[in-house]
Amino acid sequence: MWGSSRSGRRRAPGEHPIVRECRSFLDGDYAEHLVGAGRAVPAWAWLNSLAHGSLEDLRSLASGGPVRAPGFDATAVWRQALAYLAQEVLFLVDGGQDLAGLQRTTLVPLELALAREPARTDPGQLVWMVLDALAHPRTSRR
Repeated sequence: MWGSSRSGRRRAPGEHPIVRECRSFLDGDYAEHLVGAGRAVPAWAWLNSLAHGSLEDLRSLASGGPVRAPGFDATAVWRQALAYLAQEVLFLVDGGQDLAGLQRTTLVPLELALAREPARTDPGQLVWMVLDALAHPRTSRR
């Protein structure tokens, strides 16, 4: 039997863990993959959902809204930040910007920059970084 990712792509249950991890990264599911594996989730992995997700994936993230749980739940805070950022990206896309272009020129380069940094980034800092990158796109990024 085959399983499906959030994006609807099919996965073989017996696929090698490295393949599963790579597929999660490329599908924009890497943060949830790490959460499910009980591993720490760095900021760049949360950004992965925006940098690699489809339009349908971003609409789903944006509709997630705030998650309220008793006590402090770091994962819920990250998901809330991600829902807000997905709404901001969708606002730009609905205004005529190309999602793939935004991902290629802004979100993926930011994701890679965060992955290179050993510093810890909290959800609020990620929100500000993404908003700044979206407001000040750099067309010279590769």
